[in-house]
Amino acid sequence: MKNVRYLELDSLRGIAAVSVVIFHTQNYWFEKAYSVFNWAYLCVDLFFILSGIVLAHTYEKKIASGELNFKQFMLARVSRMGPLNWAALIFLLLANLFIFHFGQSQQHIITWDDSAYGFILSALFLQNSGIYPLQTWNPAAWSISAEMCVNIIWFWVVCRQRASSVVIAVAVFFALLLLYLGYGVQHSKTIGITYDTLYPLVSGGLMRCIAGFGLGVLLQRHVLRGKRQVNVFNPLIANVGAALVLLFIVASVLKHEDPNWGGIDYLTVALVFPALILFSLARGSLLGAFLRLKPLVWLGERSYSIYIVHMPMMFCLPSFLALTKLPASYPVLGVFFTASVIFVSALSYRFLEEPARKQLRKQFQTTPVAGLQAKVE
Repeated sequence: MKNVRYLELDSLRGIAAVSVVIFHTQNYWFEKAYSVFNWAYLCVDLFFILSGIVLAHTYEKKIASGELNFKQFMLARVSRMGPLNWAALIFLLLANLFIFHFGQSQQHIITWDDSAYGFILSALFLQNSGIYPLQTWNPAAWSISAEMCVNIIWFWVVCRQRASSVVIAVAVFFALLLLYLGYGVQHSKTIGITYDTLYPLVSGGLMRCIAGFGLGVLLQRHVLRGKRQVNVFNPLIANVGAALVLLFIVASVLKHEDPNWGGIDYLTVALVFPALILFSLARGSLLGAFLRLKPLVWLGERSYSIYIVHMPMMFCLPSFLALTKLPASYPVLGVFFTASVIFVSALSYRFLEEPARKQLRKQFQTTPVAGLQAKVE
């Protein structure tokens, strides 16, 4: 056994994180940006699948055998997601108060729920558990709340009880079915629900995470099986398959608003993203070679920082522009903001995320999971 990183998946995660940033700042780019970038919310579902792949390989056998207990597992997960989440919350709290008292408009930057209760739930990763169906504080953090909840379910139900792949597949199917019936039917057959509940105490975001994370676990169990790369007969098939997947993604981007393409979100999550991952890891894949480029891997390492800091920065941007008198024309504003997010994320990764994670793991002696890194044969 040796320590190997899934560089291709790191890069996919980085590209997905930047896509989410652009999705949330569409009006910074060009007039019709909405029709081009409106699909990018699906990148969060890709995050969930990637997480399922890595955690299943790193932890599943250790949890099932009792080698890793619940306290150790939770400390490892909290040390991974906690420090930056808490720092973003504190930043939002201080920025909200500062801009309200000293800004020109004397308005809060948070125009949705900024209650103390929402703050506490966000700090505890519980805002998307189904008990509080409101967008609160850092809206993008809904996904890390959903993932933490699903991680707990996965630990007790799947790993400790050694649930079969059939059970996981059934959970994925019913999660997608609930999403379609409870949200998709009323919203052009899309899957973009976050904080809203589908039914009482059934969080839509949580169902998205169950579906994506479960798919990732199944991919690790039955396709990757701890291997660094997968065989798909020969490189030609791998490259043709990758090209077809990318063409489908481009077509879905262009046709996302077309009602005749209804339900494409569910097809993308259930089939296209898993195929994208497999062809990225296939031997001889040109897509895989591209994703192993150092700049993309570098971006992937900082993807969590990019994802968490971009919305707090976005909320402060109007006050920053008013203070500096910088022009707010597109696409200059979009390029400037995205570059600024990557720059701040590099700093937060270097001076906050990584040092805090290492210190917490050292203090509590937890088993590390460094991004998309795992021991493979």
